[in-house]
Amino acid sequence: MKQKKKLKSKYVLLIFIVLSVILIAFTILVKKSSRMYQVFGNVIAPVEKAFTKAGHFFSDSLSVFQDKNALIEENENLKTSYAELSEQITSLQIENQMLKDYKDLYQLEQSYGQYHTLAANVISNDTGNWFESFLVDKGEEDGITEGMNVIAKGGLVGKIVAVGRTWSKVRSIIDTASYVSVKGVGSGDYGYISGDSELKESGKVRLEQLYDSDDNTGPGELIVTSNISDVYWPDIVVGYLSDISMDANNLTKTGSVALTVDFEHLRQVMIITGKKEVAGN
Repeated sequence: MKQKKKLKSKYVLLIFIVLSVILIAFTILVKKSSRMYQVFGNVIAPVEKAFTKAGHFFSDSLSVFQDKNALIEENENLKTSYAELSEQITSLQIENQMLKDYKDLYQLEQSYGQYHTLAANVISNDTGNWFESFLVDKGEEDGITEGMNVIAKGGLVGKIVAVGRTWSKVRSIIDTASYVSVKGVGSGDYGYISGDSELKESGKVRLEQLYDSDDNTGPGELIVTSNISDVYWPDIVVGYLSDISMDANNLTKTGSVALTVDFEHLRQVMIITGKKEVAGN
């Protein structure tokens, strides 16, 4: 359809040009003869006026057409520039996030400088939005073995439970199969934390079997891994005691711990490459 319209426009323009040439030639011929001009002058004048208006119309149309093409070209150039700028902004955002992650890992390494660590990237998550079980890009080739502790910004993440040639699987402390010996920093009282499917939604784990005979442990106390764990190295931050209550036996307490690691947005972790001799917790 568009091609037919273009052909019609071309024919109209061609006819207009031919008629214009004929009119011009005829006008010149008539004007040379005063008698002919007297006879045809009244006819030629209106026709000249009509062709002049038509010429202006076609001239204006051509100008509008040229302006439209210029605007289309300018719009295409702007689209290209916008796409290039968007790509640059995205690239800068990614680089900025990577720098932030590296900074966090460096600070983490400094905080646990007594341990030999190896940075690893999270490459897949087995359990939806929450990182209960996931894979990292370090494995046997990097000296990784089962039982090694995994940490991230904020503190303890979990431990290595399976190893491949170039990957390892991590079970985090929010997994319901996880069980970790912990203690309160201020009180020195010992207990255990375990994953809880309901508590994880609020970034917490369950605290159980806390022996607090002197009633020294309360909300806000810093909870870390204990020295009696046979898997986890001591004094790795877990979180802060959120709530606590006495069990029915009046001997131990139960509560919850607000975690300091963000288990919804793990991208990079640190693996503590040394491990305790006995692994069973």
